Amino acid sequence: MNKNNHKPFRKTVFWVCIILLSAVMINSSVRAETEPKETFPETGYSIEGEFYRYFYSAKDPLVTFGYPITNACIDPKTGFKTQYFQKARFELIEDFSGSYIKQTKLGLFFYHKETGTDMLKAEKSAGCRYFAETDKSVCYAFLSFYDTYQGDTFLGLPVSNMMRIENERLVQYFEYGRLEWRPDAPEGQHIAMTDLGKIYYDEFGKGTLVCAENNILNGQPLKLQAYAFVTDALVPANSTQKLYIIVLDQNYQPVEGAMMEVLLHIPGKEGPQSYRPPMDTDNHGIAILEFPVDNLPVKAVVQIEVNVRYKSLQTQTNSWFRIWW
Repeated sequence: MNKNNHKPFRKTVFWVCIILLSAVMINSSVRAETEPKETFPETGYSIEGEFYRYFYSAKDPLVTFGYPITNACIDPKTGFKTQYFQKARFELIEDFSGSYIKQTKLGLFFYHKETGTDMLKAEKSAGCRYFAETDKSVCYAFLSFYDTYQGDTFLGLPVSNMMRIENERLVQYFEYGRLEWRPDAPEGQHIAMTDLGKIYYDEFGKGTLVCAENNILNGQPLKLQAYAFVTDALVPANSTQKLYIIVLDQNYQPVEGAMMEVLLHIPGKEGPQSYRPPMDTDNHGIAILEFPVDNLPVKAVVQIEVNVRYKSLQTQTNSWFRIWW
């Protein structure tokens, strides 16, 4: 078969990839510009995008979460985009099913450190609701608050019964937060969420997060997105192949200086072949790798795995090509 017959096909595939990628970048840039955002003068921090939508899904977000006390930031321990509020901590989870906000189980975390005395046992009496999942009950004013402010969604299951802790305070721990009785508060406001988000941030977050106050939101990547494609989808054995890798940030802007490892999964060979592009991504977010193609049988498919790293951020993408003559 004449390999020249495949040249128009290969060039078409190459330029289709370029056009599709350009369209994705343009459309995503438009979406980024129209994402909802609000800045709170009380603390000087902003919420936007998925964080904004989750925040305002609560009946009264200031009661449930309080004000933001950081902008969105990357937690280097988890790699997740994270935002702290007075009473909560949000993480942006992104996987094959999409993106969603997950609350950190601050209540469960601090309950394990608590030393207090149970005031009520788990019971199914009037004024209480028993939760068989944790063998705990929520009662009286705590139960009223739980029902009023969507506790099943934003507090989760109770992990303690009503407790008396230091300074004679009455509290109850839930998966995502803690309720406390404030006898000196105005009528109707005796139950409130404890500021566990601020306590956790002051104890564990300060000085470790890569946050807005360190300019992470000022043109710096919070998330990596990578694309890889070959110039020739069909190549002969004993030839060479060229791989293009493009790395973009959360706003689809190029990321310069991203490092890559390219793994070739070759049929019939144990373990992948590992390559590194001679240069990290340039100011256009592009890196190019040229590598030899082994003497493989016709129709063999080589799978390409690209692992990308930039500072504490990581992502992965894939491509492939086929031996054709």
